[in-house]
Amino acid sequence: MIFYYERNTTPRISLAPAASTTDSGIAAGRTHRIARAIGDLLLARAEGSPQRCYSLSAQIQRKRRAYYGILARTQKGTLEVTEWLLWFFQMLDEAVRHAHILLDAVLIKVRFWQRQQGTTLNTRQIKVLNQWLDGFEGKLTTSQWAALAKCSSDTALRDIKALLERGVLQRSASRGRSTSYELKTDGATLTSIRR
Repeated sequence: MIFYYERNTTPRISLAPAASTTDSGIAAGRTHRIARAIGDLLLARAEGSPQRCYSLSAQIQRKRRAYYGILARTQKGTLEVTEWLLWFFQMLDEAVRHAHILLDAVLIKVRFWQRQQGTTLNTRQIKVLNQWLDGFEGKLTTSQWAALAKCSSDTALRDIKALLERGVLQRSASRGRSTSYELKTDGATLTSIRR
């Protein structure tokens, strides 16, 4: 089923034919991918915006088992499309939410690096900070830093101390062998750096 919209016309709904048992799975898969891509294209046209940060087809791909289930129920039943439309709009909502999460992460990273523009960092520091900002989670300890940067514990400690002095990192409440560090970003700290 494809929901489509053309400018200056009424939105329309079209039920794509169900794949028969003689159709190959590959051909049916291509048909569904094409339908999802067309759906994305038509949503973009309906919005009238040159930029879109979400992908309905990617969201449906993430939930493909549910997609094929709802599609089969809709096509084999009475062709009542209400359940499918509700599912479709739920996927659209989830696609937009997913895009917000990704954009928030990108903005955090961009703002962080803008603030560090005048800070001198070595390649190990840049590598570990980028891994952190890309969503690597857990507590950052000296040994964790050494593993991520592929360096000795002494080098990792020097890197961390330099970042503490520059205000890029701060110590967490734990001390001694369990001393860990947190990344400062936008006036807050990021403590998530777990595997």
